[in-house]
Amino acid sequence: MTACSPGEAQRNPGQPADRSRVTLRSTPATVLQTRQSETCVRTKRWQTAALASAICLIPGVAYANLVWPALLVEIRLLSLPIIAFGLLVEIAVLSLWFAMKLDAAVKAGVVANAISAALGLLLVPIAGVVWEVFPGLLLYHWFDIGTFNPGTWIATFLMAALITTGVEFVVLRWFFGLAGGRRSFLIWLAANGASVALAFLSLVSAPTRDVPLFDVWPFG
Repeated sequence: MTACSPGEAQRNPGQPADRSRVTLRSTPATVLQTRQSETCVRTKRWQTAALASAICLIPGVAYANLVWPALLVEIRLLSLPIIAFGLLVEIAVLSLWFAMKLDAAVKAGVVANAISAALGLLLVPIAGVVWEVFPGLLLYHWFDIGTFNPGTWIATFLMAALITTGVEFVVLRWFFGLAGGRRSFLIWLAANGASVALAFLSLVSAPTRDVPLFDVWPFG
């Protein structure tokens, strides 16, 4: 039995229409609208991906053309000896101060350092730029000094230590259930300060060396 149109149903009043085989057909306008919507969604996705890629490339382009203290320190922090030194110090602190088992301390230290390195690559140089805008410009104007001055280096040390400590402390609390208050934060700040101090030492020992990311020996 086949489906009947309304006209056929009127011509054959004694024969009921088989509604089970009646299907809805999309009009050309509906099909065109659906395709346009799908194309729009795909276009927006590509635009979003392109925008995200462009944002990720901005720091790389900026780093290639500008140099300021926080950028130099962050590059030294990402050299392999300083990463290894910082990891060993933090594993020791997790084991001794926070009473974590060695395997748990190693896992927590590696994860915290990885996330801190990824975020610090952006956050530390950006913090340095913020310092350059304010209050750095005021200091330069008042004291007639340049970018690489003792005040900026001290601020860079503190910003690098505080940023890495803050990121790692949040990671340790959220992902590893690390308990601790102000005193524990200060202990962790001291551990990160040791890594930042070693990065500064590498700058003192080889100030003019062009150190790439993950350099094997940044000390000259």
